[in-house]
Amino acid sequence: MTHQSVEKPGIEDILPLAPLQQGLLFQALFDSRAHDVYTMQLVLELRGPLDAAALRRAADALLRRHPQLRAAFLSEGVPQPVQIIPASVTLSWQESDLTGRPPEDRERELERLLAGDRERRFDLADPPLLRFRLVRLEAELHHLVVHSHHILLDGWSVPLLVRELAALYAQDGRPDALPRPRPYRDYLAWLAGRPKEPAEAAWREALAGLSEPTLLCGPSAGRSRAAGTPGRITLDLGVERTGRTSAWARAHGLTLNTVVQGLWALLLGRLTGRDDIVLGASVSGRPAELPGVESMIGLFINTLPVRVRLRPEESLAALLGRIQDEQTRLLPHHHLGLADIQRAAGLGDLFDTLVVFENAPLVTESLERADTTGRLRIQGLANHDATHYPLTLVPLLLHGSLRITFEHQPALLDAPTTAVLAERFERLLDALLTDDRQCAVRADILGERERRTILKDWNATTRPVAARTLPQLFAAQAAAAPDATALAFGEEELTFAELDARANRLAHWLVRRGIGTEDLVALAFPRSLRTVVALLAVHKAGAAYVPVDPAYPASRIAYLLHDTRPRLLLTTEALREQLPDGTEAVAVDSARTRAELAAMPATDLTDADRIRPLRPHHPAYVIHTSGSTGDPKGVVTVHQNVVELLAHHERHVYGPAARAAGRRLRVGHGWSFSFDASWQPLLALFAGHTVDILDEDTRRDADAQLRWLAGRGIDFIEVSPSFYGQLSAAGLTAGGTCPLAGLGVGGEAVPDAVWQELRALPTTRAYNFYGPTEATVDAVVAELRESERPVIGRPVTNTRAYVLDDRLGPVPPGVPGELYLAGTGLARGYLRRPGTTAARFVADPFGALFGEPGCRMYRTGDVVRWTPDGQLDFAGRADDQVKIRGFRIELGEVEAALARHPGIAQVAVVAREDRPGVKRLVAYPVPAPGTLLDPAQVRAFAAEALPEHMLPAAVVPLPALPLTTHGKLDRAALPAPTRAAATTAREPATDRERTLCALVADLLGLDAVGADDNFFALGGDSIVSLQLTARARAAGLGLSPKDIFERATLAELAATAHETGGPAPAEDPDEAVGPLPLTPIMHWMLDTGGPCGRYAQANLLRPPHPLTLDVLRTAVAALVDRHDMLRARLTPDGPDIAPAGSVDAHDLVHRVAAPARSGEQLRPLLDAEFDAALGRLDPERGTVLQAVWFDTGDAAHDRLLLVGHHLVVDGVSWRVLLPDLAAACRAAAAGRPVALEPVPTSFRHWARGLARAATTPAREAELALWQDILAAPDPLLTDRPLDPARDTARTQRHHSRTLPTEDTAPLLTGTTTAYGAGVDDILLSALTLAVSAWHTRRTGASGTAGHGVLVALEGHGREAQAVPGAELSRTVGWFTSVHPVRLDPGPADPTTALATGSGLADTVKSVRERLRAVPDHGIGYGLLRHLNPDTAPVLAQLPVPQIEFNYLGRFTTGETDSGQFTLADEAADFSAAADPEMPLGYSLDVNAYTLNRPTGPELHVRWSWPEALLPAGAVAELADLWFTALRALTAHAPAH
Repeated sequence: MTHQSVEKPGIEDILPLAPLQQGLLFQALFDSRAHDVYTMQLVLELRGPLDAAALRRAADALLRRHPQLRAAFLSEGVPQPVQIIPASVTLSWQESDLTGRPPEDRERELERLLAGDRERRFDLADPPLLRFRLVRLEAELHHLVVHSHHILLDGWSVPLLVRELAALYAQDGRPDALPRPRPYRDYLAWLAGRPKEPAEAAWREALAGLSEPTLLCGPSAGRSRAAGTPGRITLDLGVERTGRTSAWARAHGLTLNTVVQGLWALLLGRLTGRDDIVLGASVSGRPAELPGVESMIGLFINTLPVRVRLRPEESLAALLGRIQDEQTRLLPHHHLGLADIQRAAGLGDLFDTLVVFENAPLVTESLERADTTGRLRIQGLANHDATHYPLTLVPLLLHGSLRITFEHQPALLDAPTTAVLAERFERLLDALLTDDRQCAVRADILGERERRTILKDWNATTRPVAARTLPQLFAAQAAAAPDATALAFGEEELTFAELDARANRLAHWLVRRGIGTEDLVALAFPRSLRTVVALLAVHKAGAAYVPVDPAYPASRIAYLLHDTRPRLLLTTEALREQLPDGTEAVAVDSARTRAELAAMPATDLTDADRIRPLRPHHPAYVIHTSGSTGDPKGVVTVHQNVVELLAHHERHVYGPAARAAGRRLRVGHGWSFSFDASWQPLLALFAGHTVDILDEDTRRDADAQLRWLAGRGIDFIEVSPSFYGQLSAAGLTAGGTCPLAGLGVGGEAVPDAVWQELRALPTTRAYNFYGPTEATVDAVVAELRESERPVIGRPVTNTRAYVLDDRLGPVPPGVPGELYLAGTGLARGYLRRPGTTAARFVADPFGALFGEPGCRMYRTGDVVRWTPDGQLDFAGRADDQVKIRGFRIELGEVEAALARHPGIAQVAVVAREDRPGVKRLVAYPVPAPGTLLDPAQVRAFAAEALPEHMLPAAVVPLPALPLTTHGKLDRAALPAPTRAAATTAREPATDRERTLCALVADLLGLDAVGADDNFFALGGDSIVSLQLTARARAAGLGLSPKDIFERATLAELAATAHETGGPAPAEDPDEAVGPLPLTPIMHWMLDTGGPCGRYAQANLLRPPHPLTLDVLRTAVAALVDRHDMLRARLTPDGPDIAPAGSVDAHDLVHRVAAPARSGEQLRPLLDAEFDAALGRLDPERGTVLQAVWFDTGDAAHDRLLLVGHHLVVDGVSWRVLLPDLAAACRAAAAGRPVALEPVPTSFRHWARGLARAATTPAREAELALWQDILAAPDPLLTDRPLDPARDTARTQRHHSRTLPTEDTAPLLTGTTTAYGAGVDDILLSALTLAVSAWHTRRTGASGTAGHGVLVALEGHGREAQAVPGAELSRTVGWFTSVHPVRLDPGPADPTTALATGSGLADTVKSVRERLRAVPDHGIGYGLLRHLNPDTAPVLAQLPVPQIEFNYLGRFTTGETDSGQFTLADEAADFSAAADPEMPLGYSLDVNAYTLNRPTGPELHVRWSWPEALLPAGAVAELADLWFTALRALTAHAPAH
């Protein structure tokens, strides 16, 4: 710290602020009218004769002895906030006399005085920030109130101050009567002398990979920074339990602070559903190396993050031990400010809970221990302080008992909620003391009563339901009311008797065709009575039906039929010709079929009539559900599933409505029959009601449907919430009433506005139906009148709902978890998908509680939470959670906020990624009738309820939301926003906007910012906001930090600012320059253990003419300056990027004179110079690029050899470098400055982002996938295993082949289209077949059978989604990713398949599905294998595939837009190199690429292997088989 000159009289010193002082100054300035929680009020009881004047002199002496107690804090008119130390200040001293008052009156007045002092804010610019009030209660009883701002003192200083006050009083208040104290300035000097970089690096490493903050109260709580007086809930452990806790901690070498922090972190993890937690902690901040620091008065404490990563099987004891070890390593860096740490982490506020352990010497008891000065006894009574955090834990060890006070902000956490938190914490402490070896993440936080309520009481749905089949139920209704109308469509109606007769005839006909139980019959009909007749007939025959929507695309219909393999397809004559071949199709309206049906009996079928008996456990239907990824899956639902649901709806839905109406109901059917919701209205048929089917046009048109509802006298209908919005707008609920007796909504989350409208209907019962197909239509139902806000309700009859964490433990009410469903509604599973069924229908660990041990439960993938009254609150799909700037966002929450806008009738919000790597929220509101929506105003409205990161980046009004055929929102049909719809990138339009944009750009080191940009989104923080307010004021604009926090954009901030008066500057280092962590592929290279200095890629090019040495040097210099990895130097910790301009291009460019040489004459020189260029590469010295120009004097024969170390380039990088080099050469040759396009994302940013991504829960969840892929045997394909000591690059041999144009062209077009596959799918399918056939030939047995072919698949690795915001189209570097994949050729014999084409389509499908199942193209494998310290050792123990495959894509003979540089004919021989002793990674390496020549594309492949492992002839044979497989796939491609 340098001493600042002091020119003004009366100023003793000007000092910087300590880290926490900066934060406290910000909090104080944030809202100058709000309560300032960062004050301390100490009340001392004084008994005995008191000399008030002497005590006042002692207090004044304190201020004179300690300059820190006289400090004023300024932030305006200075570059950085400072504290000014006046030479003297006037003591703030007040006296109050309460003697003579009755005791109770005296106590009330005393409390009033204390409360008034607490409410009176300190002005931090007006010292002293320390006030004294002496209250006289009796002649020899006084209270001394010492009230100070926390910016002056910490808790450690309080007893020091009291003791010194007493000592000064004993000396009549003489300042010089005591030894001179060490000034606080010495600590600030020590702090200024600490280098910042090592501390920042240590914290950056400690927080590496952290993906999001830990916010107990959610991100919106941060919008209200100004805190109020906290409430307090105290947990007193008592002496006995404190003793046991202390003894346990001592025995394990731990502090009580660690125990509290660790248990709180564990509880936070359970409450937030996260494994990577951050909480705040206060540390003493008093450096041991500063002599006398323990007796200094001032603010030394610091607030720091404590990161805790929970591990799946770690014990409580091990967890706490690891936490203390990790925190101990950070002790030398406790001086760094929280703002600096959070800036390094890049996530803003890291936590909203704080642990403040009161462990200062004597603090715990000195304020209660009498301190005698003469005959005056001083005793502490109370000390009031607080923080702004929503929740602060304050453990205090007092008289041998640990008391933990939970201080909560009542506006965010009420007292009952906080009390429950304290109980859960106590439960974890008891678990530790009971068994410290138990798994930490499984330690129970629920009490027995709470557990019973959640698991049993809220699942008390058991009712006896007879085991029946649907034909039995329908027969009963037909017998009870044969003449009642059962079914209607348009002008047609059928009574129960008529419907029964028609269905019976068709059922008998089906049986005659051999159809029975466990068979499937597909139904493809337009909307009509015929669909219901057919499905009833299929049931009566004993079979199950498969609905096929004729409106589906032909490929979808073909897939459904292929997947289900029905015995028969029933349809109409008009549709039969449109349906794909392969399934026997019968038109039921053909003359022949009508005649056959007329001859069938109309009587009910019995088991004697059926081919096989029909039982309740037999399938009733197979309906496909898309899920979130992959092909649709057929869900097999059995009769009893539907019967159970009918029992519930009769009792709770249709029954009450019918009883109220006094008659049978007329129920509208508007769902698609290929959607499981079609059974919701069909159930009414089996309960004796009339089902009226809407036609295709009416069910999609709200106005037409409204007329239809009225004209048909409909009592009940269910629609999607999206379509209800259209019905409401059309007038269904005009005047606040609805003509329907009952109305259901389902299929989507219900917006709050829709909920409130429906529950307010006076004569209409409204229901919210929730249920996945796998749990039979409706598993959970809510009657809207029972809840004031949207919920999905309670489980239906004989269904149980569990809300579980990722370890299948029940979560407390209010905590999000995944919904699991159990009971009699669960479907049988997925048709012919036992693996998928086993993965989604898992063992129910709670079944025994209901007398059903060994039963199943279904994992829905939906995130829900229990409400306090036992209803389920839908929080969104697990995959509806999106991340914006590190925050998890539920789209439903954003939609709910927008839906409250009075001018919005409906709204949908989606996360779009229209530009790769840039994900943003887009809102699509539908205006209310007569309303014109202004997107900017809509966004401003949302900003009143949502934090900035949840605000839509664009608002796109639509006349109506697009819907799918099922009536759900069609998200894929939502249009991309135009630039006008977006709210970013607008140029500043006013002088104020221009001033603020310039100031922010300057402060944050940015080139420019837009008027609609957000200060915090750009990288601003609370400390920088103070600088902005100061500089804005200097520029003539008045702002407060609170203004900055409350205004979403700089434009809004400019509108808020008021005029005042002057200018200012700032900077940030270049993101691309400096050290970067090793990426997974770099780890792989270094882990080979051999030399890698010559490990390189190269391009041999025909350069433009004329080309001079100066032009080439200028161009290469521009290339190196633009692309930072070309300036990399490899250090033991990873690459280090030098600044632009630091590499001399003269050392990289070489001219080789080769006059009159060409072709073969040039070849020896090319070989020699290639070897020389490789020898000059030295990544440890920063030489990673070489350019060699072979000057023959004839442009047609010149060559340019570019060699880049693989550390800094990959195949995609050359597609950036070569066009840039061409552009640079053109500019240099023309004498123009070289101006290459900028690079949006640096490789350094990417590498650091990967390091963070590697430890996220989402990535760690992939571990099981990789273990499963690598676990199965991988039969040896070579003569012996790979030996890294023997099998090096020196021993590698190559075999190159080219597939001619006549084979390659159809392969890349028609073949891929026919199979619905990509080029990679086809190439790898062929490789799978070839390797399987080849291995069979060599060994005589199919060694891959049952295990598939294990391949290491190399990819470009530029998966921008892995690092949010990355835009990698112009980034140069080594991005390559490698991941294992196990490819299965399918059941067909490979040799037979290659000869006949049999089973080839199944092989392609199998390979395609395996590849699609890998998330993010496999980038996660490298992250977990090399960058995650927990998973890396696990994966390191697993085998490595023997084969590596890499398809590099399509190349032209030139890689520039102008064709200035073209690949030389000899280029293939100069494309890659390695050190001769570098160990090989794979037994067989297959590298392929497509070269676009003028005559057409050619597929080039190079097979590489260590010569000792395989004979060349064997590799040639495999190469032949691969080409044979490729040709077979083309020859036998399905017709399309």
